[in-house]
Amino acid sequence: MTLLGGPAQKRTLAVGGLSVGLVATLIVLAHPLPAWCAAIAIAVRLIGSGQYAVAVARRRARPNIVTWFLWGVTPMIAVAAQVDGYLRPEVAVTFVLGLGPLVVSAVAFRTDRSASHLTPFTLSCAAASVAGIVAWQVTDNPALAIASCVLADLLASLPTLRKAYGAPESEYAPPYLLSMLAMLVTLGTIDGGDFTSYGFPLYILLINVALFAFAAMPVARIVAGTTDTERLADVVSPARPRRHGIPPGYRPAAVPAPR
Repeated sequence: MTLLGGPAQKRTLAVGGLSVGLVATLIVLAHPLPAWCAAIAIAVRLIGSGQYAVAVARRRARPNIVTWFLWGVTPMIAVAAQVDGYLRPEVAVTFVLGLGPLVVSAVAFRTDRSASHLTPFTLSCAAASVAGIVAWQVTDNPALAIASCVLADLLASLPTLRKAYGAPESEYAPPYLLSMLAMLVTLGTIDGGDFTSYGFPLYILLINVALFAFAAMPVARIVAGTTDTERLADVVSPARPRRHGIPPGYRPAAVPAPR
């Protein structure tokens, strides 16, 4: 296997790059897109979430339940901040952004609770994410609320980014690509506006670019410059030296009985 992975990974990367390029070109040429295009973004996002939920149910993917649950909560807060008397297209898309992860986290909890990965790192990120959510609760500034949601979502994403980086086989790349396409269309429907309109969709686009890259190709292996599994594992999670200094597998020689 090469550093860029097998044929399936190369096809995923090729399709992803071509799709994003075509959609981005269309948006640049036709901006602003008509409001009904938000329905396309919603449908694409729902398809992506459905794909991932099926992959989890079939144990093709093992998501971090804490991350996915918080991914569902923070967009709902963004929706509350974006609503200003009427339902804009980007608000509907943001709502779907929260609905999908909540469904995935429920399926993952039902299928494999061990996927919650309740490590100190995960719990620390979750606590910091909750602090970002609380920051929204104590302010009436919509821009600050969106910034708090972005920070909270980013902190919630760190455990999954770390997992996808070190173990891409535990992830499923196509839904992240679909989310990228949905966010491109969503941004294309925004005509003018300010940070409260485009801030969260733009962040979701960027975080999905990173997640797709980590899930679609062995980034850690490329960085390490090796295809050796053991060496890669040592780079991602280096073994700690034993305190007693005795090498594994050591067996003392038989001691002769005293005469």
